[in-house]
Amino acid sequence: MAADIGRIVSELISFRSLLGKRVLSVGAGGGQFVGLYREAREVVALDNDPSALDALRERVRSEGLENRVTPLLGDLLLLPEGENYDLLLFEFSLHEMGDPEEALKKACAIASEVLVADHDPSSPWASLVGEREKVARAWRGVRNRGALLEVAHGGEQIFSSKEELLRRVAPLGPEVQDNARVWAEREGLRIPMVYRFALLKGLSGS
Repeated sequence: MAADIGRIVSELISFRSLLGKRVLSVGAGGGQFVGLYREAREVVALDNDPSALDALRERVRSEGLENRVTPLLGDLLLLPEGENYDLLLFEFSLHEMGDPEEALKKACAIASEVLVADHDPSSPWASLVGEREKVARAWRGVRNRGALLEVAHGGEQIFSSKEELLRRVAPLGPEVQDNARVWAEREGLRIPMVYRFALLKGLSGS
C-alpha cells in the first residue's frame, strides 16, 4: 500500500482548506493528491514530467474532475508572473527544486498563500531514499522566509513484500536499493515517514 495518501489528504485539508480557491499545484504529476482538488474552485496542476502528467490526466478523468483541473507541463520558475493564484501548493516537491529558496520566492510572487507539504529531514523514509539533504535544504528555505503556521505528522510507508519495496525504489538507483534491502532485513516492511506542512504568506508578504 506504501503511504496512506488518503490520510495525508485529510490532514492537508484540515491544515488549510482549498475550498473555493484558485490553486496552482506544483509537482502534481501522478495524481496522488487529486482528492485535494475536490474542494478547489480551479486547479492548475503543474509538473515537468510528461508521463507523470499522463497519469494525472487519467486520475482526473476517473474522479470526474476534468472541468476543474488543468494539467500543465512546465517549470515553476518559467511561469509568467501576471497570473495570480489564491494558493500555491508544493506537493512533496519543494525538495526536488534545484533552488528551493528561488522556488519559494517565485511562489510567493504569484500566489496569496503558499502551502508546503514535504518530508521532514528526520524521516527514516527520506534517509532511506537518499533525500535527507535535499529535504533539509527545502525546509531551510521555508524557515528563511518565515512560516505563518507549521505542523509535523508521522506515518508509514508499508510494503507487502521486499520485492514490492525494491520495485518502488528501483528508479532511485543501486545505492537506494541496497539501503532498502538492509532496512527490510533488519526492520521489516514498515518504514516510518515523517512529513511537515507549512503555510507562508505570498504576494504582499515578505
